[in-house]
Amino acid sequence: MSPRSQLEVAYRVARERYGGDAGVCGIDIGFLPDKGGGPRVGVRVHRLDGSFRVPPGRASLRAGKAIPFAFRARYGASGCYATDGDQRGARVSVLQPGICVGRRGTPEATGTLGAIVYDRSGRPGILSNWHVLAGNAQAKDKDAIVQPGELCQDPNSRVVARLDLGRSFRGVAGDAAVAFLEKGLHWKREPLGSSVLLAGVRRARLGDELEKSGSKTAITRGRVDGVGRYFIVLESERVAIDGFRLVPRDEGEVIAYGGDSGSLWYDPTTSLGVGLHFGRDASGTGAVLACHLPTVLSKLRVSLTPPVSRRGARRSRRWGFKAPGVQGAGSRIVRRGNNGARVRGDHHS
Repeated sequence: MSPRSQLEVAYRVARERYGGDAGVCGIDIGFLPDKGGGPRVGVRVHRLDGSFRVPPGRASLRAGKAIPFAFRARYGASGCYATDGDQRGARVSVLQPGICVGRRGTPEATGTLGAIVYDRSGRPGILSNWHVLAGNAQAKDKDAIVQPGELCQDPNSRVVARLDLGRSFRGVAGDAAVAFLEKGLHWKREPLGSSVLLAGVRRARLGDELEKSGSKTAITRGRVDGVGRYFIVLESERVAIDGFRLVPRDEGEVIAYGGDSGSLWYDPTTSLGVGLHFGRDASGTGAVLACHLPTVLSKLRVSLTPPVSRRGARRSRRWGFKAPGVQGAGSRIVRRGNNGARVRGDHHS
């Protein structure tokens, strides 16, 4: 059995054994404390009190000496804090990732517009967390989503989208929701403060350096130091979510804070989306959590790129929209088929 397979076996056993423990807030495969000799990877159990004892039967956890390592953590949804009165927390004429949004009538349901997404018909919407666009059990289908969110207390806040509660979810697949845009709006796909135009998605890998644009902390970067299952409390319920953990690259750096929930973590070198930010460690480590973007988009039945026109669809079934700039309100867009040919068409919001 390869070392990687040994780790996977130990991870699954640890998850089955400790996943039901209310004192455990995460189980993953990640980097262990440096003791010299280079990076070490192992199974980690994240506990509220930092303590951990391997119980009888621990041989099943060894799997190549992959005994779980425990450390203190206290994960939760990133919370909602008023965004400073800049472009991210004020009403804007062009929607784009990185600005503040939320559900009307629910100030605590405030966070970040993570991405502009499209359903199979080409209808545009906004992607964020369930705890941002729905917020609580009182949410209803087609509830109004406003920009900025109500916690920003902007008197010029306006309705920009309607929640699709049937697609939205919280659970092992993630903390995610989609709301489809009202007609007559304009939007950009590039995150605020960045020129990156996302071309696709991939899963997180240990050691990845990723970037996000959040409504509270703007453009920041973090390093993936664990991939596994994490537990947070949403609506008084302990929810298990598969995803990954990011840590600051430098000690004392803040890579996300309350209000950044819903941000998209992406690889700035490949323009691929990787994760949807949903939580952080309140114990002071600076670590944050994200759910896997490929899983989120698949379950929501949306894509980061719009479908090609019928003429383009005959060339290829793959979506390949790459044209940057403002879209919406019947603007002309350029799409590319699999052979790189330009395919023009009207895009209606």
